[in-house]
Amino acid sequence: MMQGMVINMEEAKLRTLAQIKEFLDGTTEVAFRVPKAERNAFIERVLKRIGYACHGRFGRGVLLRYIERIIPILDRNSGYRRT
Repeated sequence: MMQGMVINMEEAKLRTLAQIKEFLDGTTEVAFRVPKAERNAFIERVLKRIGYACHGRFGRGVLLRYIERIIPILDRNSGYRRT
């Protein structure tokens, strides 16, 4: 019984908004294991690399969906909700 597929992906190779959107369109579920202590620094590196501040509302939404897809931002029981 196969519980899931493991793919070794170099996340840092995604450098443009178009690449991020293509990734999102082609995946259904992905989860990176990032220790809680490193999670915020990881998110910051991703957003800086892609240039979050330079994108408009649509681009920022794509980037936030990407972050939400690749790592669980916080545990479901934490009360965090993106509105």
